[in-house]
Amino acid sequence: MRVKYLGDSFDIVKQSLIRCLGPMGPWAAHPMFSEEFVGVKAAEFSRLLGVPLVSTEVLTPHTDRHAYLASARCCSRHLFLDPDKGILAGRRVRAGDAPLYLRLEELVEIVRARPTRLTLAFDQSLARGRERAGIVRKLAALATAGIHAWAYVSHTGFVLAGHERVVVARAAEVLLAGSRIPPGRLEYGPTLLGRAMHPALVPIVRFLACKRVKATYRAVGEAIGVPARSVGARLGARSTLASWVVSCKTGEPTGYTDAEKDPDLRRASATITNGKDLICRMDQERPEPQ
Repeated sequence: MRVKYLGDSFDIVKQSLIRCLGPMGPWAAHPMFSEEFVGVKAAEFSRLLGVPLVSTEVLTPHTDRHAYLASARCCSRHLFLDPDKGILAGRRVRAGDAPLYLRLEELVEIVRARPTRLTLAFDQSLARGRERAGIVRKLAALATAGIHAWAYVSHTGFVLAGHERVVVARAAEVLLAGSRIPPGRLEYGPTLLGRAMHPALVPIVRFLACKRVKATYRAVGEAIGVPARSVGARLGARSTLASWVVSCKTGEPTGYTDAEKDPDLRRASATITNGKDLICRMDQERPEPQ
């Protein structure tokens, strides 16, 4: 974090994410200052984010990084980490640039030290135009270390990680509900996909099952911003709930046995075939705000 960037558009996104994740519990921030912040500026940053700071120390090329991040490992709240550039994984940087980054192995240590808490990290350290590919590699590396994680993919990127799979997945649901960002903006680590249903698909299949209407893989993919061919894997283990998502050619879920299909599936006459129609139908069912 640098003084000249205080209050810029990136900070507004940080504030918004922390606010949307507020239902998960209280948050704090480690700003990872890379230059001296006078007390009043640090207080302004804390007020802007709406959370207390666990440290105002400056990170330099000569700092003992393990000692510097001790306050992060000991934080009893969910924690936001704000390195200037983002998460460094699998490559070297000049010693003078090291304070601009949070190393992936440091993130792993912080998550492991606080197994019941979430850790959110700013991450702009991604190749322009290849942000999603870069974040997928980082999520895979975290999964290899036993860490569950997902990322908000944009020009202003963030990674949310935790030790408890259910809590990390729940945080994604809370963010999507509170922010209404397109579900396709979130990229999930391998441990969150697995055999479980992608959190973005849960409200869709519940809607389809409730209304007894089918939707094609293409329609569902368009609704959440992913290719149709990836929807089947994101639905997770075959279930009667997931069986309402079907092939446009057969009108049936691909690869399902009769026992895995909802008994009412064949009696359903309507099929939603594009994402706009699906979103429109779901919006019509959503209650008006009071």
